Amino acid sequence: MPQHYHDVEFTKSFRRVTVTAIRKIETLLGVVLPDDYREFLRAVNGGIPTPGEFEMAKPSRPSERVCIDFFYGIGATRRQNDLLREQREVIERTDSLPKGFVTIGLDPGGAPYFISTTGKKSGAIYFYDPDGFLDPGGSPQSYLVARSFTDLLARLAVGS
Repeated sequence: MPQHYHDVEFTKSFRRVTVTAIRKIETLLGVVLPDDYREFLRAVNGGIPTPGEFEMAKPSRPSERVCIDFFYGIGATRRQNDLLREQREVIERTDSLPKGFVTIGLDPGGAPYFISTTGKKSGAIYFYDPDGFLDPGGSPQSYLVARSFTDLLARLAVGS
């Protein structure tokens, strides 16, 4: 059954989770998640957003439109699209994940989205383009897509 949250519809969400379950994931990840993202997990717990396309925040690539296919959630079992499982897989595949970055979703091609949990840009959302699709030189890069999770939801809400 679809859920509406900040003017975005979500389908295929995980079951609702408690604050205790979220704190346990934070402990396992060694981070404190931003309040707005923590509230999203508690209220919706991942899923497919509609609309799923949005415009990136400046200064990354203003007017560049990207998609998010799925937001990870916290599941009772470690299956696909579970936040903890996906974070562990990203860590296994890369040797340069910035400290405090947590994977929160992916685009239709499987490229990850991250939320920063440390530093001056704590709460900011980044897209990692592993194939250099957005770079004229074809180099893999990370792009700032939203200043916060709330900003990302607002961008999605007006995205299509």
